[in-house]
Amino acid sequence: MNPAKTLNPTPIMNHSSLRSCALLAFGCALAALGSLRADEDLTTSSGTFRLPEATSLHGSTAVRSALRTVELASAAVADDARKALTQVNEAAAAIETHNGQVKDYLARVGQHNDATTAQDAQVQGHLSEIASYEQACSTHNARADASNALAPEDRDAGTVASINAEQGQLRTLKQALEARTAELNQAAASLNDEKAQLDAEAKDLDAQSAELNRQRQERHATLGEAYRQLQVCFQFSQQARDLAERMHLGESDGFSAAVIDLTGTIEKVKALAGAGFDGNTTSGTDLKPEDIRPPSGASENQQQ
Repeated sequence: MNPAKTLNPTPIMNHSSLRSCALLAFGCALAALGSLRADEDLTTSSGTFRLPEATSLHGSTAVRSALRTVELASAAVADDARKALTQVNEAAAAIETHNGQVKDYLARVGQHNDATTAQDAQVQGHLSEIASYEQACSTHNARADASNALAPEDRDAGTVASINAEQGQLRTLKQALEARTAELNQAAASLNDEKAQLDAEAKDLDAQSAELNRQRQERHATLGEAYRQLQVCFQFSQQARDLAERMHLGESDGFSAAVIDLTGTIEKVKALAGAGFDGNTTSGTDLKPEDIRPPSGASENQQQ
């Protein structure tokens, strides 16, 4: 009997590898972003926000409206990014749990193959015993035939007694060998059943791996889009605020401090950059969902 061959699911990348791949994807996406596009539509779970090209803004009313829009959009996008990051972390945790299951499975596969190897050694030893038994039977039968060929009065009583005793021993040995054969066949059947279970489990683990990889890619894409939209908000707010400053707009023009000062948005994007938002990971920085906050003066989940 040959050692059982089992399917070996491949563990998914660990959490740190996932994060590195995600940051690299985000960095590539941002590198391709370029300058702010005209009439950028930011679609969030709270609604869609349209950000016009900053250079197309004319007059205090247009600038005021654009600043308020980007403030509300920032809050909505921050909320989506927070949720997306939570889902990415959940996916990473699920993958780590899955990898633990794969590790346990592979350990059991090793134990199964070790047992199969030991079983094969026992089978080979048993076959050697059977060969020895058959050789002993041949020798015994030759002696019996030679004795039986003699006339009864010419047979040696001692030889006849020895042949008869040997025949009894061979019968006893045959019974023991048959019992051992049955025992080894039962062990082989159990190992075959175990192999079938391990193969079925491997297929389940492979299916789980595929689904977890799909979820990881989907959630990374969602998170990458949320981060891209945050960068759009950041760039737009800078351009719109610079325009407001050039127009000398202030409190007397109806602008509140919360509208003009989008420091919350800027600091939020800087925090993301420090955590690898720009494709470079800062040592010791681990961004959490609660770290993504809306800008000062903006209400979360508020639609335009």
